Amino acid sequence: MPRTREGWLLRVSNVLPGSAVRRYGVLEHGQVKYYRTKDERELAPEQPAKQYPLTIGCHVSKVNHGSCLTRHLQSAATTMVKSMTRMYERQTLYTFHVTWPHTLHIEQLKLGFESEIEANRWKEDIESVVKMLEGAAPDLEQCLSGSQNNDENQLLSAAEEADGNFSQYLEDSGKWRLKKVLHGVRVFEGAQANEDGLKANMISVIIRGVPPTKILKTVMDQNTMTDICGIFDAKVLDEEGERVTAFGNMYPKTRLPVWPRQFLSQRAWRQEEDGTFVVLVNQIAPQAPHHIFAVEEYKMEGFFKRPVTSTSTSTISSFTISPLKRKHAEDNLGMQEVLLTYTVQLDPGGWLSYEKNDNWLVARLKSIARHLVDIERVFIDPLLIGAIAIRDLCEQGRFIATPLEGNQFNLNPNTRPSMILGSVGARARSMNAAVKAAAFAAIKWKRYKRLTEARASSIVRAQINTQISQEQWSCPGSADFKVRGKTYLDDRKKILAGDPRFDLFSADLILFKEPQEHVAKIAKHLICITSFTVIVQLMVPGPPHYSLIFSFIPHDDSYYKDTAKPFGRLFQKMLQSDDTDRNAMLKLIPRVAQGPWVVRQAVGTTPVLLGQKLKTTYHLSDNYLEMDCDIASSSVAASIVKLVSGYTRSIAVELGVVLQGATDDELPEELLGTIRLDRLNLSAAVPWQD
Repeated sequence: MPRTREGWLLRVSNVLPGSAVRRYGVLEHGQVKYYRTKDERELAPEQPAKQYPLTIGCHVSKVNHGSCLTRHLQSAATTMVKSMTRMYERQTLYTFHVTWPHTLHIEQLKLGFESEIEANRWKEDIESVVKMLEGAAPDLEQCLSGSQNNDENQLLSAAEEADGNFSQYLEDSGKWRLKKVLHGVRVFEGAQANEDGLKANMISVIIRGVPPTKILKTVMDQNTMTDICGIFDAKVLDEEGERVTAFGNMYPKTRLPVWPRQFLSQRAWRQEEDGTFVVLVNQIAPQAPHHIFAVEEYKMEGFFKRPVTSTSTSTISSFTISPLKRKHAEDNLGMQEVLLTYTVQLDPGGWLSYEKNDNWLVARLKSIARHLVDIERVFIDPLLIGAIAIRDLCEQGRFIATPLEGNQFNLNPNTRPSMILGSVGARARSMNAAVKAAAFAAIKWKRYKRLTEARASSIVRAQINTQISQEQWSCPGSADFKVRGKTYLDDRKKILAGDPRFDLFSADLILFKEPQEHVAKIAKHLICITSFTVIVQLMVPGPPHYSLIFSFIPHDDSYYKDTAKPFGRLFQKMLQSDDTDRNAMLKLIPRVAQGPWVVRQAVGTTPVLLGQKLKTTYHLSDNYLEMDCDIASSSVAASIVKLVSGYTRSIAVELGVVLQGATDDELPEELLGTIRLDRLNLSAAVPWQD
């Protein structure tokens, strides 16, 4: 039986080399996990900040001795003053790392300790767990002898996979249009524009022989991004966890008097459940700009060289780092391939900006200015070329001789593009895929038509209590959401959810003068007088201060009170617990059902514990429970909402509310309620009259 162990350790960053943060680590149940504080371990042991399941094939390195910049956890937010003074200390550590087979797409875990004895103890205990798993593994020959080659099952499996690809093609058809070829790589433009008339640009490249974590490290590294994306005079202002705030200048290469653009950006990354990394790069406005402009190297002389800060809500970009599907990873004989997709939506600001409120004369002058400057070549192309440079920079590490350095990857966007779009092998694979897709065309179309009809029939448009158009609200039923199954704590498997236990009763979009908590006491139409009501308010950062408010009532009054069932047990726990426990239970599952690819990737489908990511307040009464979530309390969430707000009239978003089960007697999970927001018009928000 492997030993359990817990204690303070340092989690060494994979993205920011040479830095570490103190965490409270635990080794138990075949998993390595850590918490931000020891109190979190005691109060919510089932909610670690991160957990890593140990598997067969894990490799534990030897203990190394070195130094690292460490920062003790002090607060959730880091001010600009603290970041400028560098609240770090250099510390001598004993470190080792744990790596997983690349087919599992689990990032490398690097642990540091102040004592060599403690490091060796953790290393030996982790190795003992891995050895136990390897000893319990079944014999390979026995497994192979029990397998059969069933052609019918293989045909069905191939048909289902092709069907999924075809459905995705039908959903995405018309969303991206080929725009041009840039250095041999196709550049696409989004077919849908945001409310300011700005369209996104997208480029995708395949990177071979490099793990996804290394590409993530390259994208998050400010020095690399300075070399390859044309952002100069760069300086990192703040590094905290999964966020990096940096400042830099872009110097337009044009003969016209165009001022340099300042970029104060925040890069934040997350990992989806399928192993995909998403990095969202959002332009933010400095709260204290004199702190930045006072730095000597950022001072510029002359009228036309004075920097201009772009604070437009339309300026945003994202990287998507997608590994191979497990089936193709196994067929690829261990050769790693990653699809890097880079989307850019840029508003240069000033006389080149896109603003829907401009009158016809100003809009015409700006259009002429954009045409003369050629903002595609001056601003956007250098950024898009960054994806090609990242590919070259990452792939050259596989070779013995690497003649090019990082700063030599800044390609010239004016170079004549190559017309070689792929190798012979790539064209052969493309043809093979096309033949395979054509073979299952009939099956795919019938399946897609059947699924579409079933999905349409599942959307219930009840008489919802609302003050705006009911065409913008509906209850999508289970909406194919996945929740934790009965054995989730053992096998980490999720199951398709059943119908929600609460029905959608009220949905509204209200415009307040100031952020308003506890809206149930002033908006009585949100509450059902004959049944208990659950109210969720999502407070959009302002001004203007929009509040998206929806409420649910139980489909069966006896079900949510029955503590013999997992759902009833969780719901009663939610009512009787304090705010700390409620924060560990309230979970939201988002999904963009229809909309541009850039919006779908930014939102993602990963469930979010709202209380742990956003400032959430709870108001409990005899006949209702209200939960108010302040999106402005998280800069990452606010940037995502800012992007989505530009496309609300052309997207459909589905949200599922779940109470998270953390123990065996609280599983399987069930949906509390769901709502679909279909082409929501923010201008139709009802101003609240006191």
